[in-house]
Amino acid sequence: MRYVKTAKIIARGKKMKKISVFMFCTIIVLSGFISCSGTSDSPDFRAVSYDSYDGVTTFSDITNKEWALTEVKTALNTVQINRARLQGDFFTIRFYGGDFNRDTVSGIAAPNLYSGVYTTGRGGVLSIGNLLSTLMAPIDEPEGFSEFEYMTYLYNVTHWNLSEGNLKLFSVTSDGAEAVLFFTLN
Repeated sequence: MRYVKTAKIIARGKKMKKISVFMFCTIIVLSGFISCSGTSDSPDFRAVSYDSYDGVTTFSDITNKEWALTEVKTALNTVQINRARLQGDFFTIRFYGGDFNRDTVSGIAAPNLYSGVYTTGRGGVLSIGNLLSTLMAPIDEPEGFSEFEYMTYLYNVTHWNLSEGNLKLFSVTSDGAEAVLFFTLN
């Protein structure tokens, strides 16, 4: 009789452990979805000056295509990304839109994969919400440009422009200075 009670207590403990693990995983997944629901109306949305928007190009001209970062310009620095020398497809971005894709963005930083949501507005306004990423430790910073810098620029994007087949994302640095990220089709 004592053995049966002990077995029931152990079985109840295993069941509680499974429920606890399930609840923990559910909370993690839901918090990821909630944190990705940023909009351009959020209080930290920043405006920055950018090249004149032609009004003819639409955001669908850049969606569902993979873009590779080639250059980052700030007032103090220009970083050229030599794609021929780069080992792997680092610093890429792809915007998804359409029936089944909920305005999501994804890509490869260096070396982590990332994804999130974005919103667009008139006049080339673009806002990228919080990004989720894998957690691999970077071994190398290609061209001395860190993954953290790249992700910060993406989070701070305010506008986009497509000019001569090149995508420009207008952002700000952590100091509030203007930054422009240049991408070409990958």
